[in-house]
Amino acid sequence: SQAGTGRTDLVGGQIDMMFDAIGAIQPQIQSGAVRALAVTSSKRLPNMPDVPTLAESGVKGYEFESVSGLMAPEGTPKDIIDKLNKAVTESVRDKDVQTQFMQAAMMPRTETPEVFGEWLSVSIRKWADVFAAAGIKPNN
Repeated sequence: SQAGTGRTDLVGGQIDMMFDAIGAIQPQIQSGAVRALAVTSSKRLPNMPDVPTLAESGVKGYEFESVSGLMAPEGTPKDIIDKLNKAVTESVRDKDVQTQFMQAAMMPRTETPEVFGEWLSVSIRKWADVFAAAGIKPNN
Protein backbone atom coordinates (compact mmCIF):
# COMPACT_ATOMS: atom_id res chain seq x y z
CA SER A 1 0.00 0.00 0.00
CA GLN A 2 1.21 3.51 -0.67
CA ALA A 3 2.17 5.57 2.38
CA GLY A 4 -0.75 8.02 2.14
CA THR A 5 -3.26 5.19 1.82
CA GLY A 6 -1.47 3.35 4.61
CA ARG A 7 -1.79 6.33 6.94
CA THR A 8 -5.51 6.57 6.19
CA ASP A 9 -5.92 2.84 6.79
CA LEU A 10 -3.95 3.04 10.05
CA VAL A 11 -6.02 5.92 11.43
CA GLY A 12 -9.21 4.19 10.24
CA GLY A 13 -8.31 0.89 11.89
CA GLN A 14 -8.03 -1.16 8.67
CA ILE A 15 -4.39 -1.99 9.46
CA ASP A 16 -2.70 -2.44 12.83
CA MET A 17 0.72 -0.93 12.16
CA MET A 18 3.04 0.49 9.54
CA PHE A 19 6.50 1.94 9.05
CA ASP A 20 6.32 5.58 7.98
CA ALA A 21 8.45 8.71 7.84
CA ILE A 22 8.13 10.58 11.13
CA GLY A 23 7.59 13.92 9.40
CA ALA A 24 4.68 12.50 7.42
CA ILE A 25 2.88 10.82 10.34
CA GLN A 26 3.85 13.26 13.10
CA PRO A 27 0.52 15.18 12.97
CA GLN A 28 -1.38 11.95 13.64
CA ILE A 29 1.03 11.05 16.45
CA GLN A 30 0.65 14.50 18.03
CA SER A 31 -3.15 14.38 17.79
CA GLY A 32 -3.26 10.95 19.42
CA ALA A 33 -4.82 9.32 16.35
CA VAL A 34 -1.89 6.88 16.22
CA ARG A 35 0.81 5.84 18.66
CA ALA A 36 4.49 5.64 17.76
CA LEU A 37 5.81 2.28 18.97
CA ALA A 38 9.47 2.76 18.05
CA VAL A 39 11.83 4.62 15.74
CA THR A 40 14.15 2.85 13.30
CA SER A 41 17.11 5.15 13.98
CA SER A 42 20.04 4.20 16.20
CA LYS A 43 19.12 6.88 18.75
CA ARG A 44 15.88 8.30 20.11
CA LEU A 45 14.67 11.40 18.31
CA PRO A 46 14.93 14.72 20.18
CA ASN A 47 11.37 15.67 19.23
CA MET A 48 10.01 12.30 20.49
CA PRO A 49 12.23 11.39 23.45
CA ASP A 50 9.71 8.97 24.96
CA VAL A 51 9.58 6.77 21.85
CA PRO A 52 12.19 3.98 22.08
CA THR A 53 14.37 2.73 19.25
CA LEU A 54 13.61 -0.68 17.75
CA ALA A 55 16.78 -1.99 19.41
CA GLU A 56 15.54 -0.78 22.80
CA SER A 57 12.25 -2.53 22.03
CA GLY A 58 14.01 -5.85 21.49
CA VAL A 59 14.41 -5.81 17.70
CA LYS A 60 18.19 -5.95 17.34
CA GLY A 61 20.05 -5.38 14.10
CA TYR A 62 17.38 -3.39 12.27
CA GLU A 63 18.23 0.22 11.67
CA PHE A 64 17.00 2.49 8.90
CA GLU A 65 17.36 6.24 8.60
CA SER A 66 16.20 8.37 5.72
CA VAL A 67 19.00 10.70 4.68
CA SER A 68 19.14 13.65 2.32
CA GLY A 69 22.41 14.77 0.84
CA LEU A 70 23.66 17.34 -1.62
CA MET A 71 25.51 15.84 -4.57
CA ALA A 72 27.34 17.27 -7.57
CA PRO A 73 28.22 15.74 -10.94
CA GLU A 74 31.25 13.48 -11.11
CA GLY A 75 34.34 15.48 -11.96
CA THR A 76 33.24 18.65 -10.17
CA PRO A 77 36.46 20.38 -9.01
CA LYS A 78 37.29 19.87 -5.33
CA ASP A 79 37.39 23.62 -4.65
CA ILE A 80 33.77 23.90 -5.85
CA ILE A 81 32.77 20.90 -3.70
CA ASP A 82 34.50 22.49 -0.70
CA LYS A 83 32.72 25.84 -1.26
CA LEU A 84 29.34 24.12 -1.54
CA ASN A 85 30.01 22.04 1.58
CA LYS A 86 31.07 25.12 3.55
CA ALA A 87 27.96 27.08 2.50
CA VAL A 88 25.59 24.20 3.29
CA THR A 89 27.30 23.53 6.63
CA GLU A 90 26.99 27.19 7.64
CA SER A 91 23.35 27.22 6.61
CA VAL A 92 22.48 24.03 8.47
CA ARG A 93 24.16 25.34 11.64
CA ASP A 94 21.89 28.42 11.63
CA LYS A 95 19.42 28.20 14.56
CA ASP A 96 16.40 29.16 12.42
CA VAL A 97 17.27 26.53 9.82
CA GLN A 98 17.74 23.91 12.54
CA THR A 99 14.34 24.82 14.00
CA GLN A 100 12.72 24.37 10.59
CA PHE A 101 14.37 20.98 10.18
CA MET A 102 13.27 19.87 13.64
CA GLN A 103 9.68 20.98 13.00
CA ALA A 104 9.72 18.72 9.93
CA ALA A 105 11.05 15.86 12.12
CA MET A 106 14.42 16.02 10.39
CA MET A 107 17.61 15.90 12.42
CA PRO A 108 20.09 18.24 10.71
CA ARG A 109 23.62 16.93 10.49
CA THR A 110 26.58 17.88 8.33
CA GLU A 111 29.54 15.79 7.28
CA THR A 112 32.52 16.22 5.02
CA PRO A 113 32.02 15.05 1.44
CA GLU A 114 34.40 12.18 2.17
CA VAL A 115 32.46 10.98 5.23
CA PHE A 116 29.14 11.22 3.39
CA GLY A 117 30.60 9.36 0.38
CA GLU A 118 31.85 6.55 2.61
CA TRP A 119 28.50 6.33 4.41
CA LEU A 120 26.74 6.19 1.05
CA SER A 121 29.02 3.38 -0.20
CA VAL A 122 28.49 1.33 2.96
CA SER A 123 24.72 1.87 2.79
CA ILE A 124 24.53 0.82 -0.86
CA ARG A 125 26.45 -2.39 -0.10
CA LYS A 126 24.27 -3.11 2.96
CA TRP A 127 20.95 -2.67 1.16
CA ALA A 128 22.18 -4.47 -1.98
CA ASP A 129 22.93 -7.48 0.25
CA VAL A 130 19.51 -7.24 1.92
CA PHE A 131 17.72 -7.03 -1.44
CA ALA A 132 19.76 -9.93 -2.87
CA ALA A 133 19.00 -12.12 0.16
CA ALA A 134 15.30 -11.33 -0.18
CA GLY A 135 15.31 -11.95 -3.94
CA ILE A 136 14.31 -8.37 -4.74
CA LYS A 137 15.34 -7.33 -8.23
CA PRO A 138 15.43 -3.82 -9.74
CA ASN A 139 12.61 -2.92 -12.12
CA ASN A 140 14.93 -1.80 -14.90
